[in-house]
Amino acid sequence: MNECKSLDKTVLKITGDVKKLILGISTNDAVDGKNALIDRFGKLVVLFDQAFIGNDAYLVFEKEFNQRFYEHTNNLIKLSNCKIEIPKLKVFHVFSEKRLNGIVIPQRIGYLLLFGGVLNLPELNDDEYLRILVENNISRQGIDFDREMLLNLNWNEFVSFTKGCYIGQEIMARVHNLGKPPLKLVRVLNERPRKAINLEGKDINITSECYSDKYNGYIGFALIPNKDFKDLKVI
Repeated sequence: MNECKSLDKTVLKITGDVKKLILGISTNDAVDGKNALIDRFGKLVVLFDQAFIGNDAYLVFEKEFNQRFYEHTNNLIKLSNCKIEIPKLKVFHVFSEKRLNGIVIPQRIGYLLLFGGVLNLPELNDDEYLRILVENNISRQGIDFDREMLLNLNWNEFVSFTKGCYIGQEIMARVHNLGKPPLKLVRVLNERPRKAINLEGKDINITSECYSDKYNGYIGFALIPNKDFKDLKVI
């Protein structure tokens, strides 16, 4: 593949002692890649991608969660020496072995590119992009899930169980070490589009459903009880 998809996301540049700040408020180590903010009950506030360039951090997340991010971090940022800027950068999901100029954040497939110009790559349409995301198990906040307990999701990349304290860490450690999440976000496979499945007498929505040649059927995400269901095809 040598294509891209432009994404309408928020990009923030944080300056100052950013590694100390981000380590103190997020679920993951301060490295390039995936991270999250959760509340004291272990439930998701905002998922974001991050990149560190020198002493600065660049965070990328869905625009609809701007207010949540500021409400969750406002007091902590005020107590630090950090400042938030809004750089003039666009976000592209690039599917190419070649690394283009700009700020690169690796993904499960391809990479996010933060870049101020225009890319000379073919643009994927919405249906093509959706299929790539679902086939590569890439779910999205605001579409496939939202205020769920973070460990219910299909994103182990967002959590470090060896880093120091952060809001919600005690709940995360307890569930991870002593039990298992009550729900799990999985991909389900059906011979026809269904939009919902019935489990234990309850209709559960299927999100981001699309046809996949790879799996020879319709695949999509469903947040189901964390147990085995014999008649459910989970991939």
